[in-house]
Amino acid sequence: MLDVNEIEIVHFERVYFGIKNFDLSIVWKDFATHKRINSIPIEYIEDLKTYFDEIDIIYSESCAPFNWNAILNQIKEDFSAWIEDGAWMFLQDGQDEEGDDDDEENTDPVCAYGEEDGS
Repeated sequence: MLDVNEIEIVHFERVYFGIKNFDLSIVWKDFATHKRINSIPIEYIEDLKTYFDEIDIIYSESCAPFNWNAILNQIKEDFSAWIEDGAWMFLQDGQDEEGDDDDEENTDPVCAYGEEDGS
């Protein structure tokens, strides 16, 4: 069971024009636990955003997925520096400033994805 009181932030991933599905990453307040829900139909994105707004959960979105293990490890290594650098503000830029350069999942930040299969 998912306790929304334990959620720190949610992040919509693979969100770009023409998509059929997106992913949702959930980060817990312990900064150690995260969960990715894959392939959610795009018609649910606005309902989810409205719900997170209503329960005061911060959310963001990007066209690329992030390596949450690397991000959370860096946050835990120097929490004070992360706060001073703006905390989750790097998500608003749509880019991972936390050093995720070697993750193959994290593709070109301009989101040069091809169309989804079956289009």
